[in-house]
Amino acid sequence: MGLRLSGIGPRCAFARRLDAYVPLDIDLTQCVSPEDELFYWRSTDSKHLLEIKIAAKTGILGGVSVVLVPQEWIRVDNLLRRDLDAEVREGVPIFDLSPWRSRIGDRESWDSALGRIDESVPFLFLIGTDRITVQFGEAQPALVIRNGDLEFIFTQQGEVCGVALAGVLPAEIHLLRKYSGAG
Repeated sequence: MGLRLSGIGPRCAFARRLDAYVPLDIDLTQCVSPEDELFYWRSTDSKHLLEIKIAAKTGILGGVSVVLVPQEWIRVDNLLRRDLDAEVREGVPIFDLSPWRSRIGDRESWDSALGRIDESVPFLFLIGTDRITVQFGEAQPALVIRNGDLEFIFTQQGEVCGVALAGVLPAEIHLLRKYSGAG
C-alpha cells in the first residue's frame, strides 16, 4: 500500500455522513478548501471503492469515502473499541506526496488520472455498537492520529492500516447493520 504518513497537521472540523448508499463519507471542511487541488488514493476494482482525498500542495487529509463494500468484507463486531495499544497523537494526518509527484513532476496542472493512485487493497468494514472501522490487513497499529471522533491508524512503518469513526449514533449503527444484512 502506497499511502504513508509524512507528518501531523493541526486538528480541524469535519463533516460526516453515514447511509446505506455511501456507508462512510468524511469531509475535513477546514483542512482543505474547495479551491485546493486534490490527489486521490483509492482502493478499487469492480466490487469495491474506498477513496482518500489529500490536498495536493500540503499532503493534509481532505476526506475519506467508502462507496462500495463487498458483503463479505462487512463485519458486525460488538466488541469494537477505541483503546488500541498504540501511541495517540492529536491532529490530522499529512501524507507523503512522492507517489503523486513522481507521476506529475513539477507541473502545476495535470490530467486528473495522474492525480489518482488506484490499488486493489482489501479492507474490512467493521460495525461496532458506537463506532465503525475500516481495517486494512492484519498489521499491528503503532500510531493513532486522533481528530475528535475521527482516527487514522498507522503501522510502525508509517503506512495507514485503518480509519475509525467513534460517536456513531444508534440510528446510524442500525442503518449500517441493516445495509450489511446483519440487523
